Order: sequence, then C-alpha cells, then structure tokens
Amino acid sequence: MKHGDLRPSKFANAADNLVTSIKSVPVDKLASAEATQLVAQTSRLIEMLGSLRSQAALQVSRSQSKPTDPGFKERAVKNLFDNGTMSRSEVKHEANKAKLLEQLPSLNKNLSHIPSSNFDAATKHIARLKEEQLEQLDESLIVSKAKQLAPEQFEKALSYHITTTTSSLLEDTKRKRARSNVKHWLNSTTGMGHIHAKLDPERYERIANRIDREVSRLANLNKKATGSTANATKDAHLAADAFYSLLGSHPANSGSGTGNAKRSSPIT
Repeated sequence: MKHGDLRPSKFANAADNLVTSIKSVPVDKLASAEATQLVAQTSRLIEMLGSLRSQAALQVSRSQSKPTDPGFKERAVKNLFDNGTMSRSEVKHEANKAKLLEQLPSLNKNLSHIPSSNFDAATKHIARLKEEQLEQLDESLIVSKAKQLAPEQFEKALSYHITTTTSSLLEDTKRKRARSNVKHWLNSTTGMGHIHAKLDPERYERIANRIDREVSRLANLNKKATGSTANATKDAHLAADAFYSLLGSHPANSGSGTGNAKRSSPIT
C-alpha cells in the first residue's frame, strides 16, 4: 500500500509532528496578522484532511465489501467513526460522503480542488436520491460547478439541477401511484376471500420485501418448533400468514395459516 509520501507509516509520522506543532502554537501571543494567517492555514489543512479521511473511508468500504450484503459498506464506514466523539448524524454524514465518492468517481478525482462546504452540500442533497435518480444526474456538470462556485451558489445550482433532472421521474411515480388500486371480494362458492393489489414499483417493492422478510421469520420459527431441515419458505400458506401478520394487530404464528397466497415474481 505504498504510494509515495502517502505511505501510512510516513503520514503517521508527519501527523504526529503536526500534532506536536499545533500544541506548541502560542495562539494568545500572536499578532493580528499572524492569527489571520493561522486561520487561513488551518482552514486549508482541515479541508485537505477531511478529503483524505473520506477517501480513506471509501477504501475501507471497498476492501470490506460483501456482495451479498448491500448495507455492509455503509456499516463498515460508520464503525470507523463511531468512537464516541461524533453524533449519530455526523457519523451518518461521514458514511454518506464515502458513499458519494464511490457513486461519483469524477468527484473523487477532483476532491482536492473542491471546497469542503461544497462537498458537504453535494453529500446532503445527493445522498437522499434513489439509484434511478442518481443515474440521471450530469456528473461532470456537478463537479465543474463544485470547483467553481461559492458555497451558497453551488447549493442552489445543485438543487436546481437535481429538481429539473429528476422531475420527470417524480412525475412518472405520481402517475403510477394514481393508477394503483386494491380490490377485495369474498367468493361465495369457495368461502375464500381475495385481495388484489396493483401498485407502483416503489410501494410494491417495499411491501413485497416486508412480506418476504416475514415469510423467512415465520419459516425459521417453524423450523425451530418442528426440528425440520426442509425449506419451510416453500410452504404455500406462509405468504398469507406473513401478509396477515404485517396488517393484523398480532404477529402470525407459523401453525395458524389457513390461506394461500402467491406472488408472480419474488423479490431478490
């Protein structure tokens, strides 16, 4: 992991020397011009160290990633900063900064030329976007404006770009939500109740994933109760039990299912 002067051991020595120097600065004895110079120097240093820290956090998330666990990267970065010196919101913001550097590689390459306030603004606004919205953004435009504009101007420009770029997606979501519906009826011949829901993709994904997680929970309970090693998630009644468990006032129990529910395509 050697990379010129950025070798960890060499940087550690330099950092130790810097800490010693900082502690020895007689701030209360500085002349006005010296204090002004110190403010400028420390501000630049804080920006550079903040950028380096975010890039190092990104490296940790990459080296410890697990393809089967999409949330692992974020947790790995959060663990880096969760040492009692930061609030939860600060820890989350640092994790989002590392995530943003991976999402926008050009931003990562130009980070040394971007003010920390603009990096923070980009993190705040882009972290809340969904994957399909992120893909619509003009990365080169964002990086260019982040390098050139003052903080307030950049935040306004970024907000405008996000709004105008993703508005078509938002409108599409609204149209699909407006066409969503739920129908239910009781079949007098079979005595069985039927529920049919047609939902926009976002709400479908959310509900379907919750049902799948509840099916797995009930299947595990059933395995423990019966000692079975079979794949209990294939039991036809479990989806109905899970659906009722999520909507009802009491959790379903693995042996109480009397219905049958199927989904045309499972969520993976």
